[in-house]
Amino acid sequence: SMVRCIAVNCTYVASGSDDRTVKLWRKDAPELVRSISAHADFVRAVALCSTFPHRLVSAGDDQRVTLWDARTGEHLREYPHACTVAALALAGSVLVSAGEDSRLRVWCTETASPRHTMKHPQALSSLAFLTVQSRD
Repeated sequence: SMVRCIAVNCTYVASGSDDRTVKLWRKDAPELVRSISAHADFVRAVALCSTFPHRLVSAGDDQRVTLWDARTGEHLREYPHACTVAALALAGSVLVSAGEDSRLRVWCTETASPRHTMKHPQALSSLAFLTVQSRD
């Protein structure tokens, strides 16, 4: 099946694909850690956290965004959407999701409550956090 998205952090490589699964690979060795039956339709986006390396988020055509424990594959939390989400970014306790409704949503991962919603002129297909280091 076609792989639609990939994310990497210090511990894992995650992939999402048309077979509705998220596959988690050990970054330092070509070893499949687990396959998670994550969604009822294609997986469009995955994100791994650099701060908390065992946090994994996935989004699918089933309009679900889900937080997983990468160590166990346990389903931890859902973030409600009314459209397909095509892009995710995860940093610490902040999750950003974006999709076909042109809305960018900023979530608190611990409570699944939205902090902010912003309207973009068009649908979004990618997101990233920019880390800036001070030159002190």
